[in-house]
Amino acid sequence: MKFKRVIALLAAMAMVFGLSSTPVFARDYVQSWVSCCGNITANGTHDCSVGRVQMSSNLNTGNFSVTWQTKIQGRGFNNLQGVGWRTGRDNRVMGYNAGSFNHTSGSTGCTYLTAYGWFRSPLTEWYVVDRWANYGNTTGTNHGTVSVDGGTYNVISERMTGANITGNGPFLKIKSVRNAQRPIGQNNTVTFQTHVNRWRQVSNPDFRNLSQHDYQTIIIEGFQSSGNANVTMWGN
Repeated sequence: MKFKRVIALLAAMAMVFGLSSTPVFARDYVQSWVSCCGNITANGTHDCSVGRVQMSSNLNTGNFSVTWQTKIQGRGFNNLQGVGWRTGRDNRVMGYNAGSFNHTSGSTGCTYLTAYGWFRSPLTEWYVVDRWANYGNTTGTNHGTVSVDGGTYNVISERMTGANITGNGPFLKIKSVRNAQRPIGQNNTVTFQTHVNRWRQVSNPDFRNLSQHDYQTIIIEGFQSSGNANVTMWGN
């Protein structure tokens, strides 16, 4: 019995000091935003005239699942569902495994599997897009590429106006979009530091001083689309 207690104590110490190979799951933030509802309480069904979302999450395991349906096209139905951290940081390494990723609306709408979050100074929405359906970036400024985590990403920025974390108004958007999609059912890593370093080097000076993280997540975003997904994520 003493031996078992010692082993348990050593395992607990390893977890505390980061020596365990077990992922440290995200525990403190659930992203659940629907365009017709705004920020909503996670783990439930949210129904409105233009679309429907059913989301469930478990902060202890880092798992979330979502099913969504666009009812009326052309009305801007959009939803972002996922799990992460209430406060982001540059040097966070995010991991995830997408057990399923199904875009069921054919050529209608688009769906992303992406790391996602915001900076407050300047107010900036950011993406690291690893998988998509019907992705089409026809707007914005292309700033070249960044190579990280075994792949190459295109870096694209835009000036936006609309709903954001401070209300409604102008903000910036920057994306790293992977050239080759990552597969389903595989453990993947997003080394965020490399992306944000590259963003601070783009030709637009607005991005040079990106700071003051808001939340930082792994999400599924469905824009005017229908589908379902199940993802487990972790990080440090």
